[in-house]
Amino acid sequence: YNVFINENFDNVSPNAIPFKEQNSKLYSKIELNDLNASIWLNPEEDVLTNRQLIIFTITNIYSKLLYNNGYYFLHCSCVSKNGKAIAICGEKNVGKTVNLLNFLSHGYNFITNDMLAIKKIEGGIICHGMPYYVGVRMTKPWITEPTNKKYIAFANEHNYKIPDNASLDENKLFISPQNVAKLNGVAISPFSKLEVILNPHYDESASKLNLKKMGGENLKALVYSQKLSPIHSSKAFLNNLNSNAFLSTKSRLE
Repeated sequence: YNVFINENFDNVSPNAIPFKEQNSKLYSKIELNDLNASIWLNPEEDVLTNRQLIIFTITNIYSKLLYNNGYYFLHCSCVSKNGKAIAICGEKNVGKTVNLLNFLSHGYNFITNDMLAIKKIEGGIICHGMPYYVGVRMTKPWITEPTNKKYIAFANEHNYKIPDNASLDENKLFISPQNVAKLNGVAISPFSKLEVILNPHYDESASKLNLKKMGGENLKALVYSQKLSPIHSSKAFLNNLNSNAFLSTKSRLE
């Protein structure tokens, strides 16, 4: 599937439809068919917003094509090593990103921090990561850990200030997958075979790590509870994208 980016707003196709980023008042244009997407960027928009629009739109197109090919989408982080992936699933603030970063610091490769596409195939489950930015909550206890000082250095390089009284969601440092991998000296793995799903629970009174095997029904309930739509609400027009090259009648999850 091809995506073409146009900076000349004078030659917009009459079939193109307007769309924009959530934080923008200016509209760009997009035209879709089964083989191509053409995007015309609004020249009055700032460069950063247009860049975000391109990345977010292409990621949503990629998600939709995977969905057309029978993939199921989970809200989770994921890492891999030696071709085997570990997904970290759970509700908000249970420690998905913290666990992801800990795995990366121990040599695991980055797959995703927010959305994972999975599909049952012969011999197991294959998973693909979505390249969304990693939102690191810069809490005081976390940043004082020796292994996390690299994020302080990164924040300082990018003039990011760490407020003392900010909430968890406000006090986030957003880092691209490329920079997260670089900071930890690991690679980005676009896909892998899923071997383990972790469901972390934080207990401040615990003195050691406890691992418990999850039963089949509980695991199934966890997976269904973390289901995500492949398309963001601001890109709902992509629901009409049905590329014949990627269509599949196979079940997404069995």
